[in-house]
Amino acid sequence: GSNAASTEDQDGLQERPKSIFVEKVTVPLEELYAGVSQKEFTLDDNIFQRYQAAFRGGIASQIALQGLLTSIPLLLRSSWPVSFLCFLATFHISLPRPMRLSY
Repeated sequence: GSNAASTEDQDGLQERPKSIFVEKVTVPLEELYAGVSQKEFTLDDNIFQRYQAAFRGGIASQIALQGLLTSIPLLLRSSWPVSFLCFLATFHISLPRPMRLSY
């Protein structure tokens, strides 16, 4: 299935949220017609791609919850800007990176 939140795998367990990275690649027609059996692709790893992948794969909500649980106790002891910065820092640091950059 295409929807990770409602799809079940072979064991009957729901798929876990993850980051889904998407990279557009261009393959020349000459290589397609020649039947090239292997082609190496390099994934662009920047912070914008990691944010997009986290929201696309559904893990952003879990990271946001983790950041919220980290920043709420801080809100009780300090001001809201400090708590908000803690939330942003926790969210940013917790974003998963791609397992591999070359495929």
